[in-house]
Amino acid sequence: MRTLARTPALLAAPALVLLLACNENNVKAIHKTETFQQAPSNEVDILWVLDNSVSMVQEQTAVANGAAAFIGHLETTGMDFHIGVITSDLDPSNLNAAALVGPYVTGATPGYQAEFAAQVQVGTGGDDQEKGIEAAYKALIPPRSTTTNVGFLRSEASLAIVVVSDENDCSDDGALGSGSNGESCYTDYDKLTPIPDLVSQLKEVKKGSEGTFTFSGIIGPDAVDGCADAVPGKRYATIIEMIGGVRANICDADYSGIMDSLGLIAAGVLDTFTLGYLAEPDSIEVWVGDIDGNDVVASQTPGEVDGWTYVEAADQSYAHIVFHGAAVPPRGATIAVDYTFAGNLETSVDTGG
Repeated sequence: MRTLARTPALLAAPALVLLLACNENNVKAIHKTETFQQAPSNEVDILWVLDNSVSMVQEQTAVANGAAAFIGHLETTGMDFHIGVITSDLDPSNLNAAALVGPYVTGATPGYQAEFAAQVQVGTGGDDQEKGIEAAYKALIPPRSTTTNVGFLRSEASLAIVVVSDENDCSDDGALGSGSNGESCYTDYDKLTPIPDLVSQLKEVKKGSEGTFTFSGIIGPDAVDGCADAVPGKRYATIIEMIGGVRANICDADYSGIMDSLGLIAAGVLDTFTLGYLAEPDSIEVWVGDIDGNDVVASQTPGEVDGWTYVEAADQSYAHIVFHGAAVPPRGATIAVDYTFAGNLETSVDTGG
């Protein structure tokens, strides 16, 4: 047994400890310990961002049909949930831009499953510049957070954002100008707000909160053969990799499995934790303890069955520790990952500008 309480630096989450050690060739290796926290609270605010452009009828219906699978996890885990729905339409002429399409849904809402299913069918009259990330951010800050969306976002609740779009993100903070159209999102790609800037904005919304923050998407895959109405959602994919969440294929005909996965992550028990640096795989050790850092099971077993795996992107833009099955840390747990530094994460990922 290892007790995290004996190593105070591990108790803050997230935290990073750097240690230098010499190997037999007198070459200094940098050891790092990062800590993470499963959400201790059962409160979660879930913001759905639906693309409401002309091509989205079937996809909205598929989300609605998966409502039972999504909400089932919230029910069985006893979550205190707020579910809000907005669209990706931020056109200046849209007076309801970033506003919830209806009152946010809670466990006290009569027929909440049916109400959620009705709200996600937002129609197809929206702007063809789908600004899903920027819309999510604007929905969570003033003036929306203090007027039409007041009460949705709670300071101590976890936040889960889910975007559903068959286009790439076009968040630009107005840089494309009033005379632009959907094509401008691709021809003037360099004017879009860089994804790291959008990540910083969203993280600032939850700064100081004890709850977790995830970003998921039902988006166009990297290869869209057989799915003529979708384009790769590269910018959404990048923010999912940077923040952590579920990436699903919008071209799938049945969303029941997708909605089940989204329900699990919204319930606040995460299975994926993003490291700050690349690791030497053979050096990784993982511990899981309770919320106070005590009663830690010695070095969790690696493996895809009831263990953990190290996942590194081919372009080295991210590195994750992924838990599987019975090894997924319980609510309130502290996770410590110790490893030898193998390099910085690449910054040449798709940032949108």
